[in-house]
Amino acid sequence: MGLIEFLDNFPESEDQPLSYAALSQLSGISRPEATELSLTWEEWTEARRLELIERLTGLREDHNDLEFEVVFKEGLRLDDPRGRVLSLLGLSESHDRTLVATFALILRNDPDRRVRESAARASAGLASLAAQGRLTERDSSLLCATLHETLDNEDETIEVKRRALETIGFFGRIDAERHIDHLSSFVDPATLRSTLIAVARTSDPHWLPLATLHLDHFDAGVRYEAVAALGEIGVEEDAQRLETPLDDQDLAVQEAAVTALGLLGGPDAAVLLSRAMKSPEPAIAAAATETLNMLTAEDGMLEVAPPDDDLAGVVYGPGMRPAGDPSDDEYSSAEREGWSHLFENGANSQDNNGLG
Repeated sequence: MGLIEFLDNFPESEDQPLSYAALSQLSGISRPEATELSLTWEEWTEARRLELIERLTGLREDHNDLEFEVVFKEGLRLDDPRGRVLSLLGLSESHDRTLVATFALILRNDPDRRVRESAARASAGLASLAAQGRLTERDSSLLCATLHETLDNEDETIEVKRRALETIGFFGRIDAERHIDHLSSFVDPATLRSTLIAVARTSDPHWLPLATLHLDHFDAGVRYEAVAALGEIGVEEDAQRLETPLDDQDLAVQEAAVTALGLLGGPDAAVLLSRAMKSPEPAIAAAATETLNMLTAEDGMLEVAPPDDDLAGVVYGPGMRPAGDPSDDEYSSAEREGWSHLFENGANSQDNNGLG
């Protein structure tokens, strides 16, 4: 398997799609082979190059044993910004510290807003490594400084700043505080969601009032992130605050509440989880059961009080909004992860003409 086999099986006609079997042959190719591939694709059409990168990102997500990092690194050189966005998506889980300088360069200089936004998002994995002490001080300082520079840049767009804020959260309260305090004053749901993601990533209880403030926000995505943040920065006594989110109109918020209760732990969380086990929503009931089993195993069989029948109907709901609600779509993981602006074909969801 390798580049030669891939090129030998490369379709002659543009009408023939690239097969996943052929694409898998690019897994694990060397850097020189990736460079050779990038020279070869100069002869392809733009659509074919985009097809290659898009399909490789799909393969990476579906098959953990396949690795295309060197190809994605070459993809960062593509003229079409859609190809650069897709390549950044492909590198978003990379632990290669050499990418710190690459992402910093893109954040500072790439002319396309969506590419800079994607670079800020893709930097989150490396920022997480920095928080764990798994990056050198030089790389950690470079990444953090670049994020500060992005957030302080008056000419930068709010979309890029939102993703930079989410990522800088991994560096903790000292670095994130003034940016969180500033952007938390924005009233648009997208910015509030990013603020709460940053709060959760700091793991600092300082922002507990901010998280609880938005537990009943009108936007389901904001409620979701507020619940998730509470689970990350709260303590056992905060479990009671999640009683209402367990009955949220949005199923994703209910699921987030179950996860948060598992993180908080304690008797109150166990009581709420035992009630949620009776939810008419199979996914909620199953998640609550699994989470409660986890807690009892960790805490040596917690003694859980039986649910109050008068309250049992309060802590779980239909998981659906009323008919006609203007925000019927549940808060999606793609939106949370920051790649929802891409169609399956790599185009921008708000602009059918792509990124250019």
